[in-house]
This record gives sequence, C-alpha cells and structure tokens, in this order.
Amino acid sequence: MTSPQRIQIKLYTKNNSALSKDVLIDRFHSWIQHDLLDEIPIDVADYSHVVDGPGILLITHEADYAFDEVGGAGLRYVRKKEMPGSLEFAITQGFLQVVKAARLLEQDTAGTVSFDLARVEITILDRRLYPNSSATTDSVQPVVTGLFSTIFKTKQVECARVSEDARFPFALTIRAPHTLEIDEISPASVSEAVLVPSL
Repeated sequence: MTSPQRIQIKLYTKNNSALSKDVLIDRFHSWIQHDLLDEIPIDVADYSHVVDGPGILLITHEADYAFDEVGGAGLRYVRKKEMPGSLEFAITQGFLQVVKAARLLEQDTAGTVSFDLARVEITILDRRLYPNSSATTDSVQPVVTGLFSTIFKTKQVECARVSEDARFPFALTIRAPHTLEIDEISPASVSEAVLVPSL
C-alpha cells in the first residue's frame, strides 16, 4: 500500500502516568544537546496551555514528538516528511522512532513514567489516499493487524477504527492481549514485520 503523506503514532503510559512540563522540556532539550534522535532537531515548544493541544512538543525537521494527555497520557510521534515506500514501511519506521523516544523517556525519568506497548494508536494524516471510510478500514485494517501480530508475536491482536466520523482523519487502535514492556520490542522484530505477508 502507498506510503501516506503524514503519519502519527501514539504510545500510552502505564496507569495514565504523566510528567510535568518542566521535566519534559528539560528532557527534550537534553535529547537535542546530546544528539539522541535520528532526525535533525529544531526546537522545543510549550503548548500545554492549549486545550487538547499537543502538550510539550519536540520539533525536528522530519517529525515532531509530543507528550500529551489527549485520550490518555502518552508520547506521540508525527512524521511530517513522506517516507518512500509502502504504508507498512511508514508504520514500522514510525513505530521504531516512537519506541526509541519512549525508551529514552523511561531511562531519563528513572521509572517515573513507563509505557505499555499493548496499546498503540495510528492515525494516517492523508485524507486523499486514506479517507476515514469503511473502504479504507477494509483495506488497511488487515495490513496493520498483520504487522502488529508479527511485532507483538501473537495473533491475538485487536485492531479497531477509532471513529467513523469523516470529519476526523482515519485512525486505528491496536491492542495486544497482555502488557508489553519497551524492552520486549526489538528493531529486528519490527523490521521483520514488513517482510511478513499480512494475515
């Protein structure tokens, strides 16, 4: 399937645990200073005053990282530059990036916040190629289910459309049957997923 213009992936924290904006701003600036991300960093922005906004935002040339509490506390990765290749490749590469950032945040906060990868939300920000419709669900849902069945190493993966309201972008929530720690996800298993036919 064709790679979308933009894609968004969110990981949720355990027990809806959150971090103060001061801690997040400090950590994000530290990532920039120590060149810990794969993208070209630009700046950190505070949107915590905006209702249902992006929270604390780390801006890079290729993507944005945001810690927000919209729908539950978590780390959101928004790829702004189109990735070459397929939808499957865009999802797996975006997933790798947000997992890497979540791992850094866990390490930096000494366990104050931790993530459960058993819940992942993917939003495809490309209404032309992927309108929020039943047809898109029918074509994308099996692909995403297959990807995460490989990544999570289980066929008991639930994948459901977030909203049927066409005013919103197409989004899916993926759930595994059990808690998944960050360290249980390896880059090799994620990369392998794009080579395995969808279920």
